[in-house]
Amino acid sequence: MMPQTQTLSFTGHAGLPVPHEFFRQDAPTNHLAVFLPGYAYSCDMPLFYYAETLLLDFGSDLLRLAYAYNLDPGFLHLPPAARLARLLADAIPALAAALAQRPYTRLTLIAKSLGTLALPQLLAIQALPPDTRAVWLTPLLSDPSVLATIRTFPGPHLIAIGTADPDYDSIRLTDLAQTPATTVLTIPNADHSLDIPGNTLASIATLATVITALRSLFDPHPSERTSAGLQPVS
Repeated sequence: MMPQTQTLSFTGHAGLPVPHEFFRQDAPTNHLAVFLPGYAYSCDMPLFYYAETLLLDFGSDLLRLAYAYNLDPGFLHLPPAARLARLLADAIPALAAALAQRPYTRLTLIAKSLGTLALPQLLAIQALPPDTRAVWLTPLLSDPSVLATIRTFPGPHLIAIGTADPDYDSIRLTDLAQTPATTVLTIPNADHSLDIPGNTLASIATLATVITALRSLFDPHPSERTSAGLQPVS
């Protein structure tokens, strides 16, 4: 049975509602997952869809944002600082509204591309649950705050990026892989959508690899985890 879908009460940039869906489990849960999509990579696309179904299967409550800045023709013309301010004006109240739903002790923040720029400030919020984890899908590694947060925030991190991604940087990723509680997953030949152009079956395998790595964050039986298909940074 699918959890109930609700609309939470909060506003974002310019006092406007932020499109979203909140899935509330019927049974008690201590885990909240929050999804922050990319500029044009929505929560309905494959990586997020299967990550969402995985977390719902684990019994998590789930907030999926749908801010869809790609539908606003003026967004990309804003200065970078203004784009970030708008993103944070939407994401911070959304997280606060979701955290207010139950006394959560576990939080997972899953962000893609543009959404990863919000994680440094979200992870700096003082009242986060004690077990807070971050998943960085195709993170914008050129941003200093992204690198600093991965290095300094003590919770577990999962980073997934393709070698054909414009932000792929083997030196930075090798450095981040040395950070405690950080798993770096690189996908050979995958682009910024973590697809492998011209190879549908390989793209599907990549999707399975990322979801398997995500599952390892929540697997209650670590000795039974599988690392099939993972390629460590070298």
